[in-house]
Amino acid sequence: MTNFAPLYDSESPLLDCYNLKGFDTGPRPGTFGSCGITNRYDYIFISKSLEKRFVTGGVYRKGLWGTTKNRPTKWPTYTEMTRSAEQASDHAALFIDLNL
Repeated sequence: MTNFAPLYDSESPLLDCYNLKGFDTGPRPGTFGSCGITNRYDYIFISKSLEKRFVTGGVYRKGLWGTTKNRPTKWPTYTEMTRSAEQASDHAALFIDLNL
């Protein structure tokens, strides 16, 4: 198993997107299944030098059904999806916009 602890150390040259001012996790912090914090499996790290270039970012779940039988109620989904087999992915999408 990989140890990611050094990425979160104060000496790390990288920043976790969740720590960027204005990054929007929406109603749930995770990116898989029910999207609880223990289901946060996806990450974007940027160099500290890019922090000032951060414009916006977030977790996009509209194409995510998750692992439930019924349509998720904790986040909006595409109305065309009627079951989990039709989801875009079993993980939510993370995105950030940088002003380069």
